[in-house]
Amino acid sequence: MLAKLLVNPILLINAGGEMIYILSQRLIAQKVDPVKTVQVLNDILRSLFSQQLFTELMKPQKVMQMSFFKTLITKMVHCSIMKLNEASMQKLIDLILMDFKAQIVNTMHPAELYDVTQNHFNGIINIMKNGPAVEYLIYVQKKFEEIYSPMLPFDFLQIKIELLTFLQDVKQKVYVFIEDKTQNQNGDIRIVNSQTAGPHVQTPGLITKYDQEGRVVNKNQKFLESTDQYISNTSKNYINNETEWGQNMFLPSRQKRVVKLSQHSVITTESSQIRKGFKNDSQLLSELKLDSQTATQNLQNLASMIKGGSVSQVEDTFTYNIFSKPTVEVNYTKQTIDEDFFSEIITIDTSGSKQNMEKQIADMFGDLDIKENAKSKAEKEEIGGDDLLDMMDQLDD
Repeated sequence: MLAKLLVNPILLINAGGEMIYILSQRLIAQKVDPVKTVQVLNDILRSLFSQQLFTELMKPQKVMQMSFFKTLITKMVHCSIMKLNEASMQKLIDLILMDFKAQIVNTMHPAELYDVTQNHFNGIINIMKNGPAVEYLIYVQKKFEEIYSPMLPFDFLQIKIELLTFLQDVKQKVYVFIEDKTQNQNGDIRIVNSQTAGPHVQTPGLITKYDQEGRVVNKNQKFLESTDQYISNTSKNYINNETEWGQNMFLPSRQKRVVKLSQHSVITTESSQIRKGFKNDSQLLSELKLDSQTATQNLQNLASMIKGGSVSQVEDTFTYNIFSKPTVEVNYTKQTIDEDFFSEIITIDTSGSKQNMEKQIADMFGDLDIKENAKSKAEKEEIGGDDLLDMMDQLDD
């Protein structure tokens, strides 16, 4: 089976992990009702790791279209009691894709995609504390390991190529990425020099000659610019290695995750720690309250990523607006949604094809309640303090 036909699960798991990271920290920092925070995350997690959804995704198939991916993410977010306005939803998707793209570009070797995906699994579990919806994740994680752990490096290379092709036109400028030199002013992602080589990678410039029997005849070392920066990787396995990519970059301990290229420093790694033992909703609520105190003090980078939001409580649902002023939302919707999003669709989309897409997504989710975006009945209020998507502001060249 061609590995490039199994890209969709890796794409959705990693993108979904970034979505959970962003929303969990944003809801905490904005001091949204903890009960609603838990419900939102559980609802999204339940839809993200739906058994029926991944049964369909794990069938050999081509990579989904970008328009389909965006619709899928939107449906997942809006299956919860939280409703994002159109512009906020677009900026959330942009941030998810840019962060995932930075991770894919900076993997040391193709098989590291496996470990990046496992980090997203573990990161979500750390957030949810093994809550009621984690069982959906555990099921998908086991299926993922069954399918992808036997793969060879070349298989992951095919997957990486497909992912980079999928993300090649995603160049939304992210302020914090440009500040730490992860991204250039033109939107391109820069490769961070981590020094440590991939498994089984020899010293750059080493020339080895073999005879016809396969015995080493001679070794000659040519000194290259990267020779002195080389650090051998002692791991004998291509997968199940420690990597920083895929961990929650929005945690206080992860704020300095990217090393500037000029420093040529080794990126320090941390192994993901999975908390054991089932925790009920009351325990999870109390821990979320404690986490919010730390998050508020240490989310300065995260706080500037999404424009100030507002929460309008309408019965059991609330509308989440991540812009501080309605004019900003209108301008971004006009510029980004109309020009950027719809300009990538070069074929005329008839009502029939739209219905087919909606039906296909509904069938993939099965019995899950996938709701449409609902308008708030209450007027949105401005909220000051920490803002999340300021990081996604357009920067002048």
